[in-house]
Amino acid sequence: MNRILKSKEAIITNKYSNKHKAIDIVGKNYTLDYVVAHSDGIVELIQTGKKNNKNSTGNESYGNFIKIKHNNNFHTLYAHLKYVNVKKNQKVKKGDIIGYMGDTGNAYGKHLHFEVWKNNSRINPTKYLNNPLIQETKYYPKYNGNSNSIVDALKSLKIDSSFSHRKKIAEKNNINLYKGSYVQNIKLLSLLKEGKLKKV
Repeated sequence: MNRILKSKEAIITNKYSNKHKAIDIVGKNYTLDYVVAHSDGIVELIQTGKKNNKNSTGNESYGNFIKIKHNNNFHTLYAHLKYVNVKKNQKVKKGDIIGYMGDTGNAYGKHLHFEVWKNNSRINPTKYLNNPLIQETKYYPKYNGNSNSIVDALKSLKIDSSFSHRKKIAEKNNINLYKGSYVQNIKLLSLLKEGKLKKV
């Protein structure tokens, strides 16, 4: 599974390195694919109308490309596109089709050149191929019942209430050395009632 191709299946053909601060990918079985927005954001920069131009440098080397601004000073860049399907300043959602793989710019064969930028510096994008840019915290549903038992509250929400699972929940919520004590269980229940109990 990946977050930047419509088919969600990719093969890395060129890894990240100090000389190549990106990853190059193609679709499953070395096929071409539609390119989709990695995460919600705003199209900050596009370049269109480019053809294959081996040995080009700077932005010309990207060929047709899209740069999207995301939260927390992240950007994603998609280069060597056959065509661009978005406009500058357009809002995009995760999974929106934004273009199609190509070989424009300084490209040797059709593929997608994918970069991730953090605070205006390129970083290794490999782990983000399948993961969000920002760790998305998920919470259990808010408990609105009257029980003073974390076990009963979890059961009513159809959540595993076993000791081993409560221990994992406690660790995720910074309640260390969980032993199932009254104080620890009240803390878990309090977070659950506030809708702030993090999921494991």
